[in-house]
Amino acid sequence: MTTFNVNFNPGGLRTSEQQNITLQVTRARARYPELKDSYLAEVYSDRQEVWWHANPDDTRLHVTVLYKGAKGIKGRVHVYEDGSTNIKSEAEAPAPKNEEEV
Repeated sequence: MTTFNVNFNPGGLRTSEQQNITLQVTRARARYPELKDSYLAEVYSDRQEVWWHANPDDTRLHVTVLYKGAKGIKGRVHVYEDGSTNIKSEAEAPAPKNEEEV
């Protein structure tokens, strides 16, 4: 099995939330075949202020994650509090946006 790590950007933001986020991000990787080959999850904050956020394009509370090494995934994935995701394939994913727009 591939070694899997979770990194947070920025690392010092809301450290008390990072254990639960790591759990949800890891659960999502185990649950979805598209993510199984990933070796690193980069979790991005929203405007360097919070991990969990919503926006006009996705009103459900989520964290934004880039799964490096995932097959057939283009761009970042939203992982929800229950470990589910909104994975989009390379064919249907829009061009990557600035994180403040995601």
